[in-house]
Amino acid sequence: MRIHALTARAVRESIADTQLAAIAKTSADPLVELCPNPDQLHAGLAATLRTNTDLLAEHSGDHLWHREGHRVLFRAGVSLLDAGLMTTASDYWRHMMDRSECLLGVDHLTTLAVRSNLATSLLAGRTA
Repeated sequence: MRIHALTARAVRESIADTQLAAIAKTSADPLVELCPNPDQLHAGLAATLRTNTDLLAEHSGDHLWHREGHRVLFRAGVSLLDAGLMTTASDYWRHMMDRSECLLGVDHLTTLAVRSNLATSLLAGRTA
């Protein structure tokens, strides 16, 4: 579904802060379910879902990080690797590592998983 940017902004501005966490999770869950596997068979859909994930993460603040990072954040990073976007994937995982360390701590299991994905993307970029 697509809507005009001004309509999207009006909707976002009408959402109460108390509802944002639930809306963020409710919006993120279908993004994971819709992700094609493997991405290469539906590259356009995968790119659109990554864009939607980026926008959701941008507008939902830290709500996708409650207790641990939402799996849609991980799926978007893996999708970048699947698409062969090694530099973009490495940048993505660096950003994810910064957020995870800040919000969850350096020893949290999610942070360790993010570091592993960063290492994978850096290695994939060097071997490509």
